[in-house]
This record gives sequence, structure tokens and C-alpha cells, in this order.
Amino acid sequence: MNKFRVEENGDINCFRDKLDSLKGSPIVIDGSFNCSQNNLLSLSGGPKKVYGDFNCRLNKISSLVDGPSFVKGSYSCGSNKLKNLEGLPKKFEDGPLLFECSDNLLISLDGCPQVIPGDFDCADNQLETLSGGPLEVDGWYRCDGNKLRNLIGAPMEGNGDFNCSNNLLSSLEGAPTSVQDNFDCSGNLLNSLVGCPKQVGGDFICSGNEKKFTKKDVQALCNVAGKIIL
Repeated sequence: MNKFRVEENGDINCFRDKLDSLKGSPIVIDGSFNCSQNNLLSLSGGPKKVYGDFNCRLNKISSLVDGPSFVKGSYSCGSNKLKNLEGLPKKFEDGPLLFECSDNLLISLDGCPQVIPGDFDCADNQLETLSGGPLEVDGWYRCDGNKLRNLIGAPMEGNGDFNCSNNLLSSLEGAPTSVQDNFDCSGNLLNSLVGCPKQVGGDFICSGNEKKFTKKDVQALCNVAGKIIL
């Protein structure tokens, strides 16, 4: 049986097939390509152009170097063994709707495109800095669950939710100047909110820090349209 059978809509779904190699897969995929939940150590032999979504989550992949150079839809490479993002497409032309690299071993965002025309999720890694990551993200931005001490390297503007909770933040230096939806800096080591966004279109969440902040602390630095959660 062909493990890379092309469906009528152009998709290839080879997830949970106990694959240890992508050798034999088509080079160009007209739809989406899903090779998640296998035993892959690399993307060698896999497609180079994917005109839908690309999903290689929940494998044991340590490098994206042999991955596709073009992905039109979402790109999901979470829950692998990645330490950096080298090998990603240099630019996402029409997508992704989501770029997700959460739950890896990332110590660097080097290799990430500078513009993400959608949502960005690098949560639950080992990152100590956001430098090297995207400078423009059109959707929400997640960097929670890392080892960040500041937000230098984050986009200047947050075009959705911005979640930097559960890090080691002692400073909000580098935070976006404005966030369209919610801003969450809870569960950190903050004694000051200096550097926080000046404008938040949703809720401002700063509970569980070294200092017990007050609404007055937040309102002195930020215009919050939603709730202030302390």
C-alpha cells in the first residue's frame, strides 16, 4: 500500500503510520501534508513545496534543514527536538495561518522568517531571548513557558493576543508598544511594569509576579480597554 497516497483534494495524510523516513513522498504537494505522530528524525526525502498546510508535529525531528522551502498554509513543527529554526522557508508568501514551533528544545529563534502573516507560537521551549524571531506578526504571539528575562526581539506591535506569561521576566523591556487584544505577563518575576504596552485593546493580566500590582500601577503606564487582572 502506498503510504503517501494522494487524496482527491491533493492532501497527503500519513500521520500515525510509524514512519521513520519520508523517502518516496512527492516533491510537490498540491494540498496539505500531514506527517505528524510518527518516528521521524528528520524531514529528509520529504516534499519541497506544499500548497496547503504542513504538519510534522509529534516526531523526534532535530532539524528543519531538509524541510519544504515553500508552504502556503500553516506550518506546524511543535513537539519535536528542535534547538533552532534553521531550514525554514526564508519567507512565507501567502501564509501561514499559523506558524507553530512550541514544545521543542529551542534555545534560539534563528532561521525564523522576519514576517509571519498569521499567528506565531514558540511557547514551552528553552528560549532566553526573542532575538532572531519575527519582527512582524499579523496575529497572536505566544512566547509563554520559556526562560525569558526581557522581551527584546519581540514585534513593535501586537496584532492579537500577546502572551509572555510563565517566564523569568524581571523587565518588560522590548514589549510591543501596543497590543490589539490581551496582554498577559503573569507568572513572572516583575517588580515593575515599565516597558509594558501603552495601549491594550483587551485585558491586561499581571497576576503572580514578585510584586502585587494595583490597577493604579497599570493605569499609570497603559490604557487598557478590557479588564485589569491582578
